[in-house]
Amino acid sequence: MLSGTAIMAPRREHCYTVYLLGSSSGTLYVGITSNLRFRVRQHKEHTFRGFTAEYEVDRLLYFETYGEVLTAIHREKQLKGWRRDKKISLIETVNPQWKDLSRGWYDKPVRATFNGSVQHSGPSTPIRKSGEPPLRMTHLKPAPRTPPLSMTTPSPTHYHRLPCLISPRKAQ
Repeated sequence: MLSGTAIMAPRREHCYTVYLLGSSSGTLYVGITSNLRFRVRQHKEHTFRGFTAEYEVDRLLYFETYGEVLTAIHREKQLKGWRRDKKISLIETVNPQWKDLSRGWYDKPVRATFNGSVQHSGPSTPIRKSGEPPLRMTHLKPAPRTPPLSMTTPSPTHYHRLPCLISPRKAQ
């Protein structure tokens, strides 16, 4: 045992995401999180009572990821201070059709057995039409665990490869 020597664990990089959610009626919400997938799911499931649950604001429309929490907090405050039309312009620069960017994140995987039958734990929807040959797979690939890459422009001051795979827009 070495005396006087501290063994330090490797420093873990963090990701902080500033995000914009919307409702089908057009209500907007700006938030910040260190786990985007988990937080969006909380909004979708109305885990907490409050603004987003009351107005059904659960569609992820835009997000930016930062490596420093203070930078992310600053950006969140900046976006919250913007007028609605400026937020809409920001969303439409990368998501002009206002698609839910989290669509598919929480889908249950479809499993194919080695005998060709299909099993899935979600609602019963036909995967193939009758008369089509059975689905054959030699192995199953696990669902990706990282969020999809952002459609925003990389910023050298905030770009991180791992675990931050999403590059933020420059603060405006």
